[in-house]
Amino acid sequence: YREITRDIVIEAVWEYETTPGIIYSESENQNFTEIIGAYKYIKGDVYIGAFHDSKKLLGIKSGAFSGCTDITKVYLLEGLLIIEDSAFAGCTSLKEIEIPETVSRLGKNAFKDCAALESLILNEGLKEIGEGVFSGCASLKEVVIPEGVTEIDKDAFLGCDELVIKVTISESEKPDGWSDGWQGECKVIWDAVIEPEQNDTLEKPKA
Repeated sequence: YREITRDIVIEAVWEYETTPGIIYSESENQNFTEIIGAYKYIKGDVYIGAFHDSKKLLGIKSGAFSGCTDITKVYLLEGLLIIEDSAFAGCTSLKEIEIPETVSRLGKNAFKDCAALESLILNEGLKEIGEGVFSGCASLKEVVIPEGVTEIDKDAFLGCDELVIKVTISESEKPDGWSDGWQGECKVIWDAVIEPEQNDTLEKPKA
């Protein structure tokens, strides 16, 4: 055996096996990849790992999981940067999802008409919430908007009539990038005090 004669640093990446049936972009010249699609038969809990074939996953492209009506939960790992337009639109059985801290943008209609969505966690790091992102998510009851969000486009929560949106800043501090009508008919609580457990409710799967 070899004797260790100096300090070394070992980095461990928490990972789990990705659900089969997910389609990734292909490139021989890049060390990263993106999800571009998925087979419609995918159902139940969907696990999306941080890597695919040693390539780092950076994004979920437009419409990738659109119309996958049998997905119930989605687990995402840190490292993902963007969820693009209509990525999960029409996933009518989706009940739970937590957006990792590394995601800075949710594209237009990303979760539109996910009518069964009940548990949604938006973590710090999110900057942009696109137009109609959660429109038609009628089962949502409570959402906390992270303090760093600088842009919310119109109709982001349209049709979420039972939803209470909690914001930690005052209404007078609302960023200029928050469009008129972003909240739809939802109740908004400004200067909300957020208990830690409220923003960490989605149980992590075991590796």
